[in-house]
Amino acid sequence: MKELVDKILNTNMYRGARGGGDPTVLRGPIYFSSSEAFARTYGPTAAFRLTLKKPLLVSEDDWHQYASSLFNPLSEIVKNVRANKNDSVVNIRFTPAGHEMITVLLLNPRQAVELES
Repeated sequence: MKELVDKILNTNMYRGARGGGDPTVLRGPIYFSSSEAFARTYGPTAAFRLTLKKPLLVSEDDWHQYASSLFNPLSEIVKNVRANKNDSVVNIRFTPAGHEMITVLLLNPRQAVELES
């Protein structure tokens, strides 16, 4: 697990803000991606470094359980993740171009530090 924590600590993670919002404003649980292009599909982006303490690593097949939707509200996801004493959920997959993409659901925004642009 230390390898995963170190890998994410040394990877720029991006947040895209929907509706033209400010991507540097962090409230509540937040999704981040190592792909700025993917994060940009949500709107303007900002880069961060994340410090994870006890991440839950999930497969691509299991990621849908941690992706919020009308039928899977973020409040329920957070409740389940916290019940297992995790501070984040991490999925690592490969894009169609063969590049590694890390997605993180971070429960505590204080574990994200904005990088200088």
